[in-house]
Amino acid sequence: MNRRAGDVAGARVGADDGLGAVLLDLDGTLVDTTAAWRRAYATVAAAHGARLADGWWDAAVGRSMAASTVVLGVDPDREPDRAAALAAELTAAGAAALAADPTARTWRPGAAALLAELRATGTPHAVVTAVAAAVAGPLLAGLGVRPDAVVTADAGVPAKPAPDPYLAAAAALGVAPGACLVIEDSPTGTAAAAAAGMAALVVPHAGPVPAGPGRVLRPTLVGVTVADLRRLHAGLRSDAATARAGAAAGPSDDPTA
Repeated sequence: MNRRAGDVAGARVGADDGLGAVLLDLDGTLVDTTAAWRRAYATVAAAHGARLADGWWDAAVGRSMAASTVVLGVDPDREPDRAAALAAELTAAGAAALAADPTARTWRPGAAALLAELRATGTPHAVVTAVAAAVAGPLLAGLGVRPDAVVTADAGVPAKPAPDPYLAAAAALGVAPGACLVIEDSPTGTAAAAAAGMAALVVPHAGPVPAGPGRVLRPTLVGVTVADLRRLHAGLRSDAATARAGAAAGPSDDPTA
């Protein structure tokens, strides 16, 4: 996890103080690196005589490297050491593929403009990714992205869909989870945001993401502004508060209701 001192106000932003920070996934949300990662998995699979079954990409995307080794025929729960070794190979292969072909990293529509506005307006923001710092660092630098914090697979916390990566990012920024808005593209990342108690703007790319409470789906980030994010966050938090109040009240005692 990285954070640049002085970029974020030290005061903790409470859950009821509006939008305090924007937390963004990397691959599939800000940048499309699909081609490079497909090559990386194919390279590692060939090296180990593994066959990538139909639909393997959907099973790998959005997960930690170790968890994704299931597509290489590994059971990460039963074979953690083997999964970790293959994850290291995948990371190295992915880094090599991205370094060899700069065209393999392309901005997702609207992402560059939104990041520029987040920076220009001083809105605290972090990148939260399932890839290692060895991949995320050069990728972000190559794109000229300078977030206030970066949480990578090296952070030492459980990976998405666990809430820990997003909670770690909120802590790094000094912002309460309820004051954060997550921007994601995958079902796994969206589940992590929900588990962290954070509202989410979902721009599906890694596969369909179902509608649900606490999230809004959009086809792209084109035209999305920081003001839009503030309104979206406020609306989702209001909806959540209404739902909690209704649940606390329980069923009505009025037989005519």
